[in-house]
Formats: sequence, structure tokens, C-alpha cells
Amino acid sequence: MQVITGVNTYPSRAYSTGGLFRFKDGRDFPDMIYTLYDYPDFRSSIHCNLNNDSGEHLAFYGTKGTLVIQDATLTYTPQDDSPQAESYSIGGWPKKLREEYLEQWQREHPPAAPLASVVAETAESYTVPEHYNDTVDHEANFFASVRSRKAPVEAMQSGASVRPRTFVRMPCSYDLTNCHWSPVIVRDALSVCGPESAAARSGKAVFISCVFAHAGASPIL
Repeated sequence: MQVITGVNTYPSRAYSTGGLFRFKDGRDFPDMIYTLYDYPDFRSSIHCNLNNDSGEHLAFYGTKGTLVIQDATLTYTPQDDSPQAESYSIGGWPKKLREEYLEQWQREHPPAAPLASVVAETAESYTVPEHYNDTVDHEANFFASVRSRKAPVEAMQSGASVRPRTFVRMPCSYDLTNCHWSPVIVRDALSVCGPESAAARSGKAVFISCVFAHAGASPIL
């Protein structure tokens, strides 16, 4: 998600729910957990379900369309964002009021001229070539980064922003509370890491701080 969206920041809040539904063998770790994260400009829902093997997907729901990555296939489905008259709610309106609304909407949104019409987009899917192995590409990119001393596609900052997200989901699930990320403690943790690069300090801070605060409680380090 970080690589595709370009977002390398922490969620400001998280809420989790889940439980043990299948593997009741003495373990205390959930076999299913769902977490909702609040990011500055979007919301993310992430789940882990050990009770079903139908596969998982990564989906992005935008105002212009939907992007779904399932296994090795990426599918883009456009969304019609042209003006549309209200349809669902007016079904319960009085007939006269409904007709007046539709007539007014048509006057305010006249049909486009013939030459101004746009052909509707259709869904598109892309998949990898037969026998493609993403591990080979992954390792090749890593070694190329080591040789060139250039940052890889998914640099340390990405991992630094992902790890706290994993940390924060568990107490939310156990305590059924909201968890809030504390940027103040992140700043303080980075300040004690020494004269290293920002990326190194960011990565080290992840391991020395599980920085979240329960709603109404003090930040925890």
C-alpha cells in the first residue's frame, strides 16, 4: 500500500476487532483480525483471516475507479463520475414532488452535444507473463540497489511506517479501544538514535518504540 500510494507516514488512529473462531487449541493469538486505520487523506481496512484459504486481494477504492490486485493480476474498473440524478431516495417521495425534481434536474443538466460525448471506459486487467517469478525480480532489485547505493523501490522508510501499524493493531483488538499514534514520542525516539541518516534513525525508532496511546490514556513507550 505504501509503495502504490507513496504514503510513508503513520496512521493517526486504529481500531481492531477479531477473535479465535477455529483454532481453539490453547493459543491466545486471534485467528481472525480486522483493523481500520485513519491516515491523513484516506482510510485503510486490513485483515488477517486464518480460517479461509480462498486467497486475498489488495483493493483501492477511489472516486474515479477501483484498482484490485488479486494474486498476479491487476484489474482497473472505472467509475462513472458524471452528474447523476438522485434515484434511490426519491422512490419514497410523492409522485408530483418526484416528477418536479426530475424535470428540474434535466433542465440543469442538459444532455451533452453529440460531438462532446465521451466513450465509456471499460475494465482493464493486466497480468504477469507465464512462468514469471517475482522473487527473482525482488532479489535483483535489492542487489542492484546495494551495488549502486541507490534507495530501493521500497526503502527503509516504508518498513518504518508499516511496523508500528502492526504493533498498534493488537492492543486495540484485545482491549476493544481506539489506539492513537503519538508523533511526539516518535520525535523523541528519533532524537536519541545518534548521528545517523534519517532512514536509519526512523528504522531504529520502530524497534525501540511501540508508540501508541489508548484513547483517554497517556502515550506508551
